[in-house]
Amino acid sequence: MSEDSATEPATATDATEPATATAATEPATATAATEPATATDAAGAAATDAAEAAGATAPTTIAVVGAPGESGEIAVWHVQLEPQLTGGRLSGAWLVDPAADDAGATLANLFAGAAVLAAGEEVDVVKRTPAPRVDLAATVKALRGHVKELKARVAEEKAKPGKDKLVSPRFPTVADVEPIEFGHVGEAAAGRVLAWARGLEELTATWSELESQRRRRDYLREPWGAESRPVPLEYAAD
Repeated sequence: MSEDSATEPATATDATEPATATAATEPATATAATEPATATDAAGAAATDAAEAAGATAPTTIAVVGAPGESGEIAVWHVQLEPQLTGGRLSGAWLVDPAADDAGATLANLFAGAAVLAAGEEVDVVKRTPAPRVDLAATVKALRGHVKELKARVAEEKAKPGKDKLVSPRFPTVADVEPIEFGHVGEAAAGRVLAWARGLEELTATWSELESQRRRRDYLREPWGAESRPVPLEYAAD
C-alpha cells in the first residue's frame, strides 16, 4: 500500500522517508501550513473538534502519534477513514519537536477532525492537545460484535418462507490490530508509528470489505443505511 502526502499520493520513496523536521512542523492543511494558528486559537479549535469528533461528527482521520525518537522529535502519521476513499489511506507524515514554541499549535492542527492513537508514551504537549483517544481493543471488539449482528440478520432473512437457499455473505474476519513492520529509512521513531498506521490501514480495509458485503443486500441496507459508513471507533475514557 502506498502512503499519501498531505494532499497527493506519495511515492514509494516518500513512504519510507517521512517529512523532514521542517515539514514536520507544518500543519496538515495548506492554509494552516503557511499561517499557523496562535496557541489560543489552536486550543479553542482543537477543543471544538474533539467535542465534535467524540459526539455528532465522526472523525475522518486517525492521527497515530509516537514517543520521541533519538532526535527528540515525535512522529505523526495520518490514516484516512472516509468510506468513499480508494487506494492507500496513509496521508501524511510529520516530525514535530515537542519542545518547539509552536508544537501545541502544530499538533492542534494535525489533530483537527481526527481521533488520536498513541503508539508509545504521550509526551506532555500531546497530552495537553485535545482530541478523542482511540481505544483500539474496544474498537476491534465492537467490530466483531457488529459482524455477529449482521450474521444474525442474515439468519433471520434466511428463516423467512422461500429464503432458505439464500447465500450468506462472506464477511471478513476482524483481526487484532498489530504493527506491520518493514524496512524503514529515516527517523526510527517514525518507522514505529508507520508500522501502527499500516496496521490501522488493514483494519480500514477489513471494514470496507464488510461494508461492501452489507451494501450489496437490501435486507442489510435497511437497518444500517445504504451509504458506506466510516470505521466506527470506540474511545478511551478521559
